[in-house]
Amino acid sequence: MLNSQKNGAVETATSLGLTDVKYGSYLPHIKNAYYVTAHDKYGDEDNLVYVIAAVNEKKQLAYEITIYIYDDNISVGKDIVDSFRFID
Repeated sequence: MLNSQKNGAVETATSLGLTDVKYGSYLPHIKNAYYVTAHDKYGDEDNLVYVIAAVNEKKQLAYEITIYIYDDNISVGKDIVDSFRFID
């Protein structure tokens, strides 16, 4: 199942026109979720973006989540990614 989320995150990043897509990792609190990092280049700006693909098997829903980091604070972005959880 995880390969599906891995591919989904890459495809989402690519379809959004993001560049320099790199594999990330699984999310610690969501069993079927994976993130990649990419860059959103616009004019003189180059912002890091986390792209998450996740599946909630219990609810049979798929999610695509993008988190744009505008201040180059990579560690805060990773903390945000790691904080995601499904709620009942």
